[in-house]
Amino acid sequence: MIYDRQKHWQFLEDELKAEVDEFNEKLNTSASYMLLETAELFTAQFLSFNESGEMICKLSRKRPTPRKGEYLYCMTLHKELRNYKNWGDRTYGDLVKNKTNYTEAICIWMSTSNDPDFILAGFKGVDFEFAEWIKDTPGVVLVLGPNRPPYEYLAHLQQLVLNNHTLSCSSIIDQDFEETKSIEPILLDGSRDVASFIDTQLNLSPVLALQGPPGTGKNISDCKTL
Repeated sequence: MIYDRQKHWQFLEDELKAEVDEFNEKLNTSASYMLLETAELFTAQFLSFNESGEMICKLSRKRPTPRKGEYLYCMTLHKELRNYKNWGDRTYGDLVKNKTNYTEAICIWMSTSNDPDFILAGFKGVDFEFAEWIKDTPGVVLVLGPNRPPYEYLAHLQQLVLNNHTLSCSSIIDQDFEETKSIEPILLDGSRDVASFIDTQLNLSPVLALQGPPGTGKNISDCKTL
């Protein structure tokens, strides 16, 4: 079966709609509920930037923390909203509307701190303007929550599907999947050296598919190999 390019485009359109609907639902959800019950919202205290440009923050051990590799919407709020006890019945969308500045941030590591009640976390991907905004205000409270859907990324893929007819692109998008043999996936658990496995597979084939939930180390494994 060959899926025509319009079907590929429609799949991406459906994916975008699903992500937008899910994000809108989060915007209309109680911010306190997301912080205290569903672990989709986090509060952190900014400490500093290290030599690598990573933003170092302190988070309470009493509540769940972000997953490593998780893309987050990071914002500063007006002073009265920096304490979550003042949020009342405000939604996540209400907090976003009351932000004073924001950036995307990706959690890349966590470690212990001198205070047993807190842990340290490092974030990359922080916008330069946001870094300039907070670099001289250690201790400021940050709120981190679900990031907006990747509109531009999916739109780019849609343009690629409709307009790119190069051999490398066509060999994947226009492939007849009825002629493709079914492949039984291999579980990459703790008993395997994942980086070595990826390296070996890439020596056998230029195409390798890694599948798994967010935060399970797929990108980290790729970086170790490459």
